[in-house]
Amino acid sequence: MGDHLKIDLDMLRDTARSLGMIEEVLRRAEADARNERGVLGSGELADAMDDFVSNWKIHRKRLIESIDKHQQAAHDSADAYEDTDRELAKALEGEGSSSPSGGRGAPR
Repeated sequence: MGDHLKIDLDMLRDTARSLGMIEEVLRRAEADARNERGVLGSGELADAMDDFVSNWKIHRKRLIESIDKHQQAAHDSADAYEDTDRELAKALEGEGSSSPSGGRGAPR
């Protein structure tokens, strides 16, 4: 009975916001080495850069999708905890106001 669930809702919401900012940065991150081929010097290095850019686009998309899911989960969790807390408070207030002994129940 001494165990309690403690949720830091501010931290949970901050986490959701931070994930949103990371997601936005990744969405704006462009990786296009086509304009840099001449600067790279060798065709082999330019080809390696093209491969990297292609893989980065694929992995960046997957990362964005994963971050979006985690951001939504953090946001939804915070909302659910707040709703549950509000409903529990209402239930306890209702129990306390209707009980003749001030919410403690009948003496046994």
